[in-house]
Amino acid sequence: MQKISLTLSMIIMICALLFGASKLLNVIDITKRNGNFFKRLFQFPGLFYPEVV
Repeated sequence: MQKISLTLSMIIMICALLFGASKLLNVIDITKRNGNFFKRLFQFPGLFYPEVV
């Protein structure tokens, strides 16, 4: 019985780690996409804020 609960807890831990890793990668991906968007925004500041240039 103890062996089964140990295996189950291992599986749950691995699932939690994988889920956490995928969440983290998702967040990194979103930040990267937003970063690219902001980079594009700042490449053409004259189009959006002519008074700044």
